[in-house]
This record gives sequence, structure tokens and C-alpha cells, in this order.
Amino acid sequence: MKKGIVFTIIILVFHSWSWAQDNESLIERLRRQINNRASAFSEEERLNIFEGILKLTNTCFIQGKENPSIAFNAAILSKELFTALERIGRGQRDALQISYSLQATWQDIQAALPDQACALEFVDYVDDGQTKMGAIVLSKQGSPLWLDLPSPDKIYECPVKGEKASRRIFSKVQDKKNELYNSSNMICCLLWSEPLVDLLKDKREVFFSPANYQHFIAIEYVVPTTLENVRFHRLSSTRRLLEDKRSTNTSKALLCGGVEYNKQVLKINPNNDSIANYYFGTPRSKYLSGSYYMVNNICTVRNNEHDSLISGIDAEESFFLQQCTRYPYVFLSTHGLFKPSSNVMITSPRSNNMLSHSALLMAGGTYQDDEELQSLRTGLLSAKEISEADLSNVDLFVLSTCDSGLGYLTNDGVYGLRKGLQLAGVRCIVSTLWELDDNVNVDFMSLFNIFLSQGHTPDDAMYLTRKEFMTRKEYAEPRYYDVFIVTDGWR
Repeated sequence: MKKGIVFTIIILVFHSWSWAQDNESLIERLRRQINNRASAFSEEERLNIFEGILKLTNTCFIQGKENPSIAFNAAILSKELFTALERIGRGQRDALQISYSLQATWQDIQAALPDQACALEFVDYVDDGQTKMGAIVLSKQGSPLWLDLPSPDKIYECPVKGEKASRRIFSKVQDKKNELYNSSNMICCLLWSEPLVDLLKDKREVFFSPANYQHFIAIEYVVPTTLENVRFHRLSSTRRLLEDKRSTNTSKALLCGGVEYNKQVLKINPNNDSIANYYFGTPRSKYLSGSYYMVNNICTVRNNEHDSLISGIDAEESFFLQQCTRYPYVFLSTHGLFKPSSNVMITSPRSNNMLSHSALLMAGGTYQDDEELQSLRTGLLSAKEISEADLSNVDLFVLSTCDSGLGYLTNDGVYGLRKGLQLAGVRCIVSTLWELDDNVNVDFMSLFNIFLSQGHTPDDAMYLTRKEFMTRKEYAEPRYYDVFIVTDGWR
């Protein structure tokens, strides 16, 4: 009997070792293929290699508890992979840095971590037809550790104010989001399991990359008390730690606000996104009274002769996009639009139309001309149009617009305005998860820019702004200070 048991264990161990060796070899082979041919991939080849890697990584995540090192390597290869391949193919300024980061292993990430910090890759995967989630934690010493997390369904089904949490997670309404965050104790234990908290509580910094519902919740703001002194940095992938470590350049800013929507403007470029124009029609959006005051106030705060301000009918979409290429810091205050055609949960970025379902309202956006073809209208700057530009010179892009962090949830991140900017090459993006309060936002963003002007990183500036707002009685609600998230802003 004992001999049979030992033999069975040997077979299982050998099988596990063989599985691990085969998959690690396959990951390495894919890395080499990307390194050798990334810039020459056709669009179809990029999609095929991306979807092939997704199948491999799903297998690695299923075995994550037994092989966390391979799971971490799979995560940093697959996260935002299609976006990375697109940017390499376009030969953007940092294409070599991106290509280099795709060759990363967990040892490379570990070496790049600051002292008392850890890298945290959240992953979702499908096992036996069920979507599951895991957390892979990499500290400055030792190997990666895998932790099972509650399935997304448990989060979505969690009751908040008599409704499923999913009604608030995917909502764009300020009050519903506020209820979710104010009721955070109800879901906090699901978002941050006790074993995960135990691993993180002694860290000074956590560099994390979200998955699934975490793209739509600022989980870094909904933490248990034991993690309140830990600084969280949201990354599109923890491999970003290997990219250029130069500090975020905010020395020269393009500020745009006070956009005039209901006046005819000179059309500089009629080649608009016809899908977006047909899809949104003529939006019914009002002039933002606090928008011009805000950008003008930021100009005063910055007191920089190299800054430029665009407003009124000058904020035409093509002109604005052209001007963005000249500035390392872009701040935009206008209406943000996201109108999903169906459920926002989509697994593949194969549909080219997804980016046309998110847009920024620019000058002339609500002006109606009965004689004009809908496809030729100006005033809607879609995420697809943004994605086709080269904004790799932009270090920081602040979207002070409603719902600018929303979009279709795919295995390559959220496809919306944020994805459009990422594909265009922007390094750090500040976006929103729900509606903004126009008047409160003036104070919030003015303070944020004061901290930026003092030399703080975007992450630190947001942290300090939130901390200050929490002390103000009239703003002491998550609806006001938790609406903004910073992606890739630790530098």
C-alpha cells in the first residue's frame, strides 16, 4: 500500500514538473517571438498571438497555486499585451522600452521594486466554466505567492443598499457609486481577503495591476484599516516598473476647458469617426460653467509662460488633438461620453467599433445643421480617433470629464477613452469612474495641480489632494474625492 502511494506521488510530482517546464518554455518561446518580430506583426498576427497567449495564461492561472512563479510570468506577459504590440508596431517613441519590458520575468520585476514594496498582479481566469480570480504577490525577497480570491460573481452579487453591487460597480451615477464606497465595509472583506491583507500590511508601497471588476472600482481607496498607511500605485501592468523611470514632465501644459458646444466652428479636419457620429447623434449637453474657471485658475496656479489655454470655439477636436503633440502635460475639462451597445463585459478587443463608443465633447458638438451629413459632423473626439494619434510625447493626460475611466471590459484592459490614450502612447492617465460635480471639481483639480507644481508625482499629488479633501466637512464624501484614479503615475 505504502509503495503504491509513493509511486502515485512521484507520478503527480513528475507530471507537475513536466507541465511547469513545458509552459515556462512556451512562455519563453513567445517572448523571443515578440522580441524578434513585434514591429513587423500585421494586425491579424497581433490579435492571434494575443489570443494565443491568453489561452496559455488561463492554463497557467488555473495552476497558479502550484506554480505561482509561472503564473506571475504569464500575467506580466499578457496584461495589456495587445496595446503594447500595437504601440511597438507604430514605432512610438518608447517602443524599444515596451519591447524590453515584454521580455520581463518575475526576477526582473523583483529587482526593480523599491525596498519595503511589493508587486501585486490580480488575474481572472476561467476554470470549469466559472470565472475565478487570484492575486500573485511578489515581495523584494523570495518567490511569488499565489492567493485565491472570491469569484467576481461574489462581488457582483454582494448586496449594497438593497441592490446587487454590480448595479453600482458599472453605474455612471454619482449617488450609486457613493453608496458603494460608503458601504465599503460590506464588500471590503471580499475585495481584500484576510490572507492578502496579512501579506501587504507591513509593506510601504504596493504596485498593483487590476483585473475584472477592479477596473471599475478604485480598490486602492476601499481598503481595511490595517492597510490605510500603505501607498497603492495602480499600474496597467507591473512590468511598467521596468520602463523609463524618468519623472513625469509637467513643465509645459496644454489646458482646455470652457468649451463652446452649441456654436458652428471651422472644420479643420472633416475625417471624423463616422461610427461615433452616427452612434451618439447630437448629444444634449450643457455648457460647463465651472470648466473655464477651473482651467483659468490652474493657469494662475501654475504661473507658467510656456502653458497654453484653449477654450470656446477654439477647442475644435482636430486642433486640440494636434496641439496635444506639443505638450508633455495635457489637462482637459469637458463632457465625457460612454454609451455601451450592450453589456460592458467583453473578452476580446477584436471589435474595432468599441473605441467609437467613447468620446469627448468638443467645440460644436451640440450644434445642429440640418443640411450636414451626420458622418461629417465635428465636435465628437472619439477614443478611436485619439488612438490613431501619436501622443507618445505626453507624460500626463488628465481627463477631468465624467465617466472617462469607463468602457468595455476586455482581456486587454478597459476599451474606452483611457485605452485610446494608452494606444496613442500617453504614459500616465488620470480618469474618472462616475459623474463629476462641476463646482467641487474646480477646487479639487486646482489643489491637485498645486501639488503637481511642487514636484510631486501624479500618484502623490492625488494622494495629498484626497487627504486634504477628507478634512473638509463639506466635501467629506467619497462622491467628491474618490472619483479620480491615476494609472501609471508613480514616477
